[in-house]
Amino acid sequence: MELLERPTHLDNPPYPREDSRAKLIVELTELAVTAPSVPSAVHPILEMLVGQTAAVGSAFFQLDSGYFKARTASGAMPSGPQMDAILAHGLPSDTPLMRALEQTPRPLFFDDTRRHPATQGFPELGVTSLAAAPVRDREGRLLGAFLMHTFKAHAWGNTEADLFGAVAGVLASLAARLVAEEDAKAKELEAVLAREDAIRSLGNPTT
Repeated sequence: MELLERPTHLDNPPYPREDSRAKLIVELTELAVTAPSVPSAVHPILEMLVGQTAAVGSAFFQLDSGYFKARTASGAMPSGPQMDAILAHGLPSDTPLMRALEQTPRPLFFDDTRRHPATQGFPELGVTSLAAAPVRDREGRLLGAFLMHTFKAHAWGNTEADLFGAVAGVLASLAARLVAEEDAKAKELEAVLAREDAIRSLGNPTT
């Protein structure tokens, strides 16, 4: 079975009309632009995905030291020891889904996670259908992903795909910028602490 970059199913109402969908995306973008952090920028987007699609839960994962860690989530999330481990340590960067996202610029849709190698591990979490969109830095490297899921069988429709794709496309660059700003601030803090340690060591020479 090939990766589904575009659903072929018809939609079941109700989903937002194109004009209201565009207005919603503009409103979310305006909120995200003024947000002080990645979680505060992304969380309203995740809430919208849960409210406007069949997804029961959504999350944003960000690359950190070789693992994609959950920064924020909305709706119903999987539970159990495996999910606890993901929340504690993150998804390894060589997870099949993350490797699949590295190979595509567009969102991927999986109607049945049991039928595709890219969603290995998700059926064990109770996730039956899944949609995932990559977030990249300016050099094109994968630094995060938007995910949304259901616990029951669901065939993603074109309207859901359009909404998910539009949101991911418009706001992925913003999320990437916020991540870059966070990294810069963290490095600046590390440099300040290093200078303070150096100053303290000069004032307290060892014999």
